[in-house]
Amino acid sequence: MKASPLVWSTALVSALLLNSCTPNTLNQIAQTFRLAMKLQNGEAFRYQQQIDQKLTLPFNIPGVSPTSLAIPGSFTGIDGLQALQNLANPTVINTQLNLNYAFRVQLIDADGLTTLQMTYQGLTLNGKRNDNSEIFNLTESPLRALEGQSLTFKIDALGAISDVQGGDWWKQISLGLRTQQLGINTSTMLEGVLGPEGQKALLQSIFPRYSNQSLTPGTGWRSETKVEQVNFGYLPSTWESAWTFVSQAQQNAKIEKKTTITADPEKPLSIGIGPLQMQLDVAGDESTEGEVEMLTGLPITTVNQQNLTLTPRLPEIPDFLKPLVPIPNGTIRMENRISLKLLDD
Repeated sequence: MKASPLVWSTALVSALLLNSCTPNTLNQIAQTFRLAMKLQNGEAFRYQQQIDQKLTLPFNIPGVSPTSLAIPGSFTGIDGLQALQNLANPTVINTQLNLNYAFRVQLIDADGLTTLQMTYQGLTLNGKRNDNSEIFNLTESPLRALEGQSLTFKIDALGAISDVQGGDWWKQISLGLRTQQLGINTSTMLEGVLGPEGQKALLQSIFPRYSNQSLTPGTGWRSETKVEQVNFGYLPSTWESAWTFVSQAQQNAKIEKKTTITADPEKPLSIGIGPLQMQLDVAGDESTEGEVEMLTGLPITTVNQQNLTLTPRLPEIPDFLKPLVPIPNGTIRMENRISLKLLDD
């Protein structure tokens, strides 16, 4: 029986297409991947996160650091006046924060939305100014009470965090911290760091944001994250990220991310001493390199390098204070290196 012209023409086209494909082209066509969170009920894992921050201030407020949140001493009498007069002196603060977390999957619903419990298992914090003086003492800080505290949250297949629940332990720790501090808007700042919105930002910094499309090495996707309040290493801002699926080896994938950081001009960060409040506009960028498990979607290692600038909106100084209080001018610079590692059990 003779083959029909249609069969011959189909075979000819197929042969031409195959001959035109190099081995690399065929390999790329065959290797299409989907990155997503795919955890199992009862699964447990642990992470270690280290945040190294260099904060360069064009003014001098003893101990001020969005990461340390600790301001020893009090501004009263002559000491207070001297502190105000020193505002214009530049200060560099180097801070290192180490956090250990334990996670356990509690529930996976029919839509793949996963509920996890996260427990703080360890915390170390140290920081020094450019004169090599320590800016706080963690041993005596209420932040130590974070160890052993737990919260629950939900994460979807694309890595988006929601519904953070943790009781009211963060309120007790915030209250303890406030009793030690002068108060640079400590109420708003501490609630942002330790409360549900702050914890959500912290958790989102651990888990990548994935795409619902199939990927091949070299392709990418985009995501947007909003940070509503101050968090460990993070400030109120919008993060627009371009992700790249770099390569695949064994059961792991290498990913990269380039992020532009901007702030809502209607919601500037506010810090200050008593009535002398300063509003700051946040901008910057972040670059990320990481490796993730393709089977589970869990990050194995990630390193984020952030470069942030905080531009002051200078406060109104009462006339009677102007001879005594120099108005600091210049941009605050914050350099953060945030590294994450999946620990072996």
